[in-house]
Amino acid sequence: MVYEIAGLKVLFKNKYKFTNAYCEKYLAEDQNSYDLVAETTDEEFEEEKKQSPIKNDGYIENICLYRSLCLRLPDFDRFLLHASIVEKDGVAYAFLGKSGAGKSTHSRLWLKYIDGARILNGDKPIIFYDGKEFIAYGTPWNGKEGMGYNGSAKLKALCFIEQDKEN
Repeated sequence: MVYEIAGLKVLFKNKYKFTNAYCEKYLAEDQNSYDLVAETTDEEFEEEKKQSPIKNDGYIENICLYRSLCLRLPDFDRFLLHASIVEKDGVAYAFLGKSGAGKSTHSRLWLKYIDGARILNGDKPIIFYDGKEFIAYGTPWNGKEGMGYNGSAKLKALCFIEQDKEN
C-alpha cells in the first residue's frame, strides 16, 4: 500500500496487516505512484526479532519498514527526529531529550495550559528542510502514548529537556 508520510508517497512492501492498520490515517488516495519504497529483508526482520522477542511479527516488520523509510529520508532532504512536537497556530516546537526526560509530560502541559496547542507527534516526527525553513511532520510512529496527527507545521524552536533529580 502507498502512504503519504512527510510529503512523500511511500510504498510499504509488507507481509503482515499490522502496518496497514498502523498507518491507515496516512493512506494515499493514489495507490499507483510513489516516491520511494520501504521494505525489509528476512535477515533484517530476524535481527530485529532477536532484539524484541516478545513482540508480534507484524510489529517487528513495522519497525523494520520505518527504519527502511528513515534510511532513505536524506535523499529527500528529510530526517527522523526523536522529539515530541507541539503545534500552535501552524508553528511547531520540538522538545528533545533522552527517553524518560519528560518530553511527553512537557508536551501535555502545553495542551493543558495553552489554548489551541496540539501534539503533532509525540516521539518520531520527520523533519524536512525546503531550502529556507524546516517543516515538522507527524508520522504514524508517535510514541507509546499515541499522541499525534497527520499534519505539518513550520518548525520554530528546539527545546532540550533534561530531567533533574527533584522538581
